[in-house]
Amino acid sequence: MKIKLSVFCILFSILNSTKAQTIVRGPYLQLTSDSSITIKWRTDIAASSKIMYGLSFSNQNLTIEDLNPSIDHSINLPGLAHETTYFYSVYGNGNLLEGSTSNYFRTPTLQGSEKKLKFWITGDCGTGTPAQTLVKNEFLNYVQSDTLDGWLLLGDNAYSYGLDTEYQARFFEPYQNDRIMKQTPILPCPGNHDYGNAAGYQNNQSLAYYQIFDLPQLGQLGGLPTYTEAYYSYNIGNVHFVSLDSYGRETAANYRLSDTLGPQMTWLKQDLATNTQKWTILYWHHPPYTMGSHNSDTETELRYIREKALPLIEQYHVDLILCGHSHNYERSKLMKGNFGLETTYDPNVHEIEHSSGFYDGSPNSCPYTKMTNAQNEGIIYVVAGAAGQNGPEKTTFPHDAMPFSNGSHAGSLYLEIEGDRLDSKWIADDGNIYDKFTIFKDKGPSEEIINLPKNATTLTLNSPDAAHTLWSAYPNQILSQIAVYNPLNGMQFHVKDSLGCFEHTFKIQIPDTCKQAQSVNNIIDSLSVLNVSTSETINASSVILNPTNSSFSAAKNIVLEPGFMIKEGIFEALIGGCVNN
Repeated sequence: MKIKLSVFCILFSILNSTKAQTIVRGPYLQLTSDSSITIKWRTDIAASSKIMYGLSFSNQNLTIEDLNPSIDHSINLPGLAHETTYFYSVYGNGNLLEGSTSNYFRTPTLQGSEKKLKFWITGDCGTGTPAQTLVKNEFLNYVQSDTLDGWLLLGDNAYSYGLDTEYQARFFEPYQNDRIMKQTPILPCPGNHDYGNAAGYQNNQSLAYYQIFDLPQLGQLGGLPTYTEAYYSYNIGNVHFVSLDSYGRETAANYRLSDTLGPQMTWLKQDLATNTQKWTILYWHHPPYTMGSHNSDTETELRYIREKALPLIEQYHVDLILCGHSHNYERSKLMKGNFGLETTYDPNVHEIEHSSGFYDGSPNSCPYTKMTNAQNEGIIYVVAGAAGQNGPEKTTFPHDAMPFSNGSHAGSLYLEIEGDRLDSKWIADDGNIYDKFTIFKDKGPSEEIINLPKNATTLTLNSPDAAHTLWSAYPNQILSQIAVYNPLNGMQFHVKDSLGCFEHTFKIQIPDTCKQAQSVNNIIDSLSVLNVSTSETINASSVILNPTNSSFSAAKNIVLEPGFMIKEGIFEALIGGCVNN
């Protein structure tokens, strides 16, 4: 019998190895670092694992292989170049299972870089409903072929109990055949449904969520190590992300996110205190402000986070907090200091800026502004838990602190961050953008001193960035630069962005010198202070805008030529001039 059984096992193994395998899950990307990435997938039968990869689709000359047969496969690719695109193909038992021009990834943008970043954020997405597919399709229609830097999940990623079979049917199957899963690292946080939607599982980190996702608990991509996959942080470009666990219980005394002395909050304080990135974004499942499908006044998990965790978080450099749980969309203005019930919210007290933040030319729509290193300048809170379904809402929807909302559509969030600018768009299941906002860092009124030599004859002033295009000296013209001929000491030029939200001032300084003759043939912008003095003649054909203070002094002649105009301000012309030594 033993011999027959051995022969049977050998024959079964041979037949199994020759049977065609099929990928039933993934491939999907995990555990990125500056120089490595992990590719995971599942096959219908046990097989060996191999990834071939390279710098082009036609030249995948590198191989990593695991000969141990399994249905769940995980291959880490080490030694990757920074900010580089790699194409890959997936093999099982030596057979090509998947490999097309859509199978590629790009290693993360270097930490601290100001390059443009793009992120997809889905909350409560794993429903398996038609709305989930519509949201995905409309998002892909919007971004077209753009490569994303990360896909953030806001919890409840597979309904209703976070089982492996539910992840398969309601997360992987709706997404895995689209390029976004093949190309984009997934960076989730857990929700109550990922914990089985039951208090008895809140200490269980052997659930499907923890088996499916490999997360940077060792600080592989920046941030402080946590040594747990329940919460973690990472840096991509100039953004510091923190993923928190708002439902699970920690091993020490069953602490949770709202327990400020627990391990998670102790780590968070240390992580935020050591963060040096320009932007800081936190995300977890349970929102502190919502009147959507959940009520943040009556549900203790939400209320305790607002009352206990937010006062601590608001002490640090945090720009944006993203949550799910309510199956709708709600968004605040830049706000701080509201930790009570909805009725305690006072926009005159708690809003740092009253603008809509749309930055589209509509009334009161200038972007929110913050300083890079300043603390407690307010946070924007977003509830985006409608990636798989929408509604219902409470009768008081939206929450008073969340004036921008949508309960009629499912949708997802799209973030773009470049240098000192962050843009958020909520893209609905019908393709429309029902809310958007912009934040700028270090973009208040600014001033630049231009020091010129005494013999300068021409100067070109360039707009500080692409958005600054309206020069007060040249109204109704959109100009990226202006030319200044025969620049004068004391000239000022003012430029605003096309929507009139930001102003930059150039001030010209030239060493005092006595010239024989001087032509004043520029537009003299407002607030300029000119003291023009010559040993012979001044010829002036300028338009002097208001208000200015201009004094012309020449030993012999001051000629006010046709076109010379003073709109408002102080102007004097004196015969006296200066003396050349």
